[in-house]
Amino acid sequence: MERLYLQSKYILGLTLLLLLTVQMEAAFESLNVSARPIGMGGAFVAVSDDANAILWNPAGLSQLKKIEITALYSKIYWNLQDNDINRNFIGCVLPFGKNIGTAGLGWESFNSSLYSENVILLSFSRSIFEGFSLGFNAKAMIKTYVSNDYTAIDPVFAGGNSAYGVSFDLGMLYKMTKDLSVGVTVDNVNRPDIHLQDTDTVRALVKGGCSLNLGSLLFFKNMFATVELDYYRNANHDYKVAGGLEGWLFDKTFAVRAGGGIGNNSFAEIDAGMSWIVLKVSLLLQIDYAFKYSLNGSMDGTIGSHFIATTVKF
Repeated sequence: MERLYLQSKYILGLTLLLLLTVQMEAAFESLNVSARPIGMGGAFVAVSDDANAILWNPAGLSQLKKIEITALYSKIYWNLQDNDINRNFIGCVLPFGKNIGTAGLGWESFNSSLYSENVILLSFSRSIFEGFSLGFNAKAMIKTYVSNDYTAIDPVFAGGNSAYGVSFDLGMLYKMTKDLSVGVTVDNVNRPDIHLQDTDTVRALVKGGCSLNLGSLLFFKNMFATVELDYYRNANHDYKVAGGLEGWLFDKTFAVRAGGGIGNNSFAEIDAGMSWIVLKVSLLLQIDYAFKYSLNGSMDGTIGSHFIATTVKF
């Protein structure tokens, strides 16, 4: 009983620390760009049970027992005129055992015709006690503007067209029961200033959520629901509330997902996705797809954003 009380105090203290250690600004967008999580509305902080945890909640890496490699390609605002935007991610997870922990390495990129971002992530997670894990990311962040006639004469680019910085994320995941999990992360805790001329602070992001395993439901072998609140403590107090469902069919070889989110500044989106486990022998090969569409008019003239990923587990 005393041990449970001490564990509860420990979890509460760390959660409050994560929630209070931030002042939020604007700069790099969120790195949450993975097919499976997006299919659930982006509510993944309390799930984070695959290689996507590198981006969503590094504490979740401790749940992985096998090596995982994942690769994603996405088309953002497909059919957008005069610009081609894509985001990509490659991640690898290496479990070293319960007594050591789990490491991850990732690369995320954002590319358009005028501007690009690249982030290299080094992740680590360890189980502190049964059901409770901590994790962190160390990130090298690079942004680059394409050189053209405009940048050649603009004094902003006199010192070059790239800027660099280092940032850190903290994460916590607690499985309260075998079916209920809660997760909290703070991204960009140190809020690096990555600028060419004027201050350009990377905004920090607090995410908190929970997921509930619903078990066998209707014709699904396994289904769970998840909800999440993303909050920016900036001048606008920007926030997003997201939720989603995932259900597995056909002896857990095919999954469907649905989700969405709402927030301030007219933010509203719907999401959907699916997975297919192509191979399930000595190694597992999984293909994920997700679709995102904004309801606030920002995607008018496009056919939404599309994400496809391949994951190998062995």
